[in-house]
Parts: sequence; C-alpha cells; structure tokens
Amino acid sequence: CESMLEIHRSGKDFHKMVASNVTKIPYDDVPKPVRYKFKKVNWTLIYGGSAHTLTHLDGFPIDEAKDIVDAYFKQFPEVPEYLEKCVEFAEDHNYIESPFGRREHLYYINDNYQQKLQRADRRAAVNMPVQSSSSDLVMCGGIILNNELRKRGFRAKIVNTVHDSIVIDLPKSELREVALLTKYCMENVVKLAPKYFPGLDFSWFNCPLHVDVESGTHYGAQKEYKFDDEDLKKFRLPSGTGIDK
Repeated sequence: CESMLEIHRSGKDFHKMVASNVTKIPYDDVPKPVRYKFKKVNWTLIYGGSAHTLTHLDGFPIDEAKDIVDAYFKQFPEVPEYLEKCVEFAEDHNYIESPFGRREHLYYINDNYQQKLQRADRRAAVNMPVQSSSSDLVMCGGIILNNELRKRGFRAKIVNTVHDSIVIDLPKSELREVALLTKYCMENVVKLAPKYFPGLDFSWFNCPLHVDVESGTHYGAQKEYKFDDEDLKKFRLPSGTGIDK
C-alpha cells in the first residue's frame, strides 16, 4: 500500500498520521487519546474488521464508525484489495501462506455449515501473513544481533522476546554500545540478511523498519533510551559481517 509506505518512509508516527489524515487535525496537534483511538482503527480494519466491529468492540458510534471506514479505505485503497485476495487464496487452496513460505491450513474456510469457524478462518487468512512475517523478521534480527554480540565479546545476552520486542540483559557499562548495535541490526535486518540467510527471500520487503530502545532495571520499568545523533550516523557494522563458520 503506497500510502502506508509513504507514512513509514516519512519517519512520522503511523497511528498519529492516520488520525491526522482522517480527522483533519494537524499532525502536531493530535492528542494522545485520539492517536490511541486510531491505533484501534488501524488494527481493526487491517485485520478484516468493519464499522460494526469498531462499534461493538471499540465503542465507536455507528455513524462515526462508518465515516471512519470510508475515509480509511479512501486513504488506503489497497487494504480492502489485500483482504479480498487473502480470503480468495485461502478459499482456493484451503491454506494461507506467509511471504516466508509458512503455511496455515484453514479447514473451515469453505464450510458454509459452520459459519463461526468459517469466519475465524477468514480472519486468520488476512492476519497470518502479517503476524507470521513480522515474527520471522524479529527472529531473523535476533539471530543477527546474537551473533554480533558474541563476536564482540559482550556479556549482554538475549533472554526473551515479547511480541515485536527483544529483551536483553547486560551490565550497565555495555548499555551504549549494545543499544547502538541492537538498533542497527534490527533496522537493517533486510540489508544484512543475504549474508546470514542466503536461502531466504527478502525481496518482497520494502518497508523501512524503525526500532525504539528502552532501558531499565527490569522488564516493565524501562524508559526510552536517548541516542546521540552523531553516534547513530557513525555506527556501521564491518563490511565482512556474517555468521561465523
């Protein structure tokens, strides 16, 4: 969806930008509650929801929900096309496939007698390619990062993943260097992938990745880590980086 890609390429907050475009509130003036409201809109509509879903699950008045849906699909016309193509593919093949080739079999996608299960499979058909490829990107980034941490002799260790986040335990003395390394590896996973994963196809991925880093004494108590702009400009991995044989 070119309109979505333009927002991501601009570096602006996606949910805030959508809220601004739909409500006509200037971007810098969008309040947090409105941003949060349109975060719900984004997740609901991208994964096959409707105006009625916004009303029943998210509490929008039905007239407002219909106006939001019309404005949203006008701004992102490829979204309903994507939803339709995913369901059609699943109906034809009885499974859906992620860009990395993972498959989820959808046994009830054509079962008109068990409509509740059929609706669940239809939702899975549009959800799985996005969620699965997102998870695989995080895993690929984690593999690259873990290898680079070991190569550099850091004591830092990856201890967990939480959805689209990676949790690292480390001595405070390593924070600056590990934060820079983490941000670089995760944001450049597609560029680094050919040296790490020569058998995987990343040619389909053309959306810029942005990584936020938080630090704290334990999970749930972190604060945003502020990067030095000069550090970010200078930081690069050596040209020969890759998995050690």
